[in-house]
Amino acid sequence: MTADPMRYHLNIRNATGLILDEEGAEFSNLRAARTEAFACAAEFLIADLRRTGAIRKQRIEISDENGPMVASVGFRIMLHEDCEPKGPIAAIRSQTRKLAALPVQS
Repeated sequence: MTADPMRYHLNIRNATGLILDEEGAEFSNLRAARTEAFACAAEFLIADLRRTGAIRKQRIEISDENGPMVASVGFRIMLHEDCEPKGPIAAIRSQTRKLAALPVQS
């Protein structure tokens, strides 16, 4: 018997505050929501690096349907060498590192 999916919100915390994901999305569990947060963080990080060459201090804060934050993913961790995740997150980080090495667009 599989559990019903839960609604998680992938909110973005940056220097100016919190951008709420008001709609959220259904995931089978927190691990699936965290994998999606890593993928989103990678997309934002790559876009920032290509546009500005800088990594802003941001993170995705995952909250459940009841509201409190249950996990977070910092954008900078995508390039950190001393924290090696496994599975789909490892593949996302590997691709992010390769794309981050590309020249900055002017």
